[in-house]
Amino acid sequence: KEISRHSPAVVVDVPGTDNDPLLISAHLKSGTMTRDRFRRAIEMRRLDILLTTPEQPLDNVTRQLARIFDVPGAFISFIDENTQYYKSEVGLPPLFAASRTEPRDISLCSYIVGTNEPLLVEDLTIDERFADNPAVTQFGVRFYAGTPLRAEGGQAVGSLCIVDQRPRNITPREQQMLDILAEGVMAHVQLQIASRHLAERSRVIEEDLRRAIDVQRFLLPEPRVEGAGWAIEHVYRPVEHLGGDFVDVQRRPNDGWGVLLA
Repeated sequence: KEISRHSPAVVVDVPGTDNDPLLISAHLKSGTMTRDRFRRAIEMRRLDILLTTPEQPLDNVTRQLARIFDVPGAFISFIDENTQYYKSEVGLPPLFAASRTEPRDISLCSYIVGTNEPLLVEDLTIDERFADNPAVTQFGVRFYAGTPLRAEGGQAVGSLCIVDQRPRNITPREQQMLDILAEGVMAHVQLQIASRHLAERSRVIEEDLRRAIDVQRFLLPEPRVEGAGWAIEHVYRPVEHLGGDFVDVQRRPNDGWGVLLA
């Protein structure tokens, strides 16, 4: 299904449907896929951020978070139907560092995307929701604090979080700082989208101008027109914008000549 948002169309991948509109509708009606998940899938495709290369501004955020909170792990990640993708990370376990991905079903951040609310757990080992999670049992994570990364429509598409290997807490003011930083991360992401669209629009305009210049050159008269004892010559030089002089020479019925400048 193609959705227009005043930008190039995005194609939504819905597992198990082959992107057939009727099957997608059936998934929505049967409840196997909620409308929120569908809208989140649309936003993920619009963001086009999964498996993209690290960016210095976002790496600065995770490094500063790790330093300010004195934690071994700080992450910016985005989550689709099956996978968590780390856009920026400090302290990612080697098991996931090479691919910068993690299965969603073992992701702590998946809880944030599912609820669209911040999550603070002082000790994961005594929280029945997470006590048997591999992050806890295999990698020794005890503390987690994260906040949603929300798209323009308000859907949670990822998280900004910090983790520690010891139980601890953060203050409401520190949680507010995480929320503000998450908004800054998404502002950066939206700016990158706008920049890509602007670059594409500029490319299309430049291509149109090149075609216009070719057409204008084709319509020009011969570079030299001669008459009885006289000659007219012109030189055509394309410029960076559509414009310049267009020259034409026409014989008049009275055997005179007319010169057109436009």
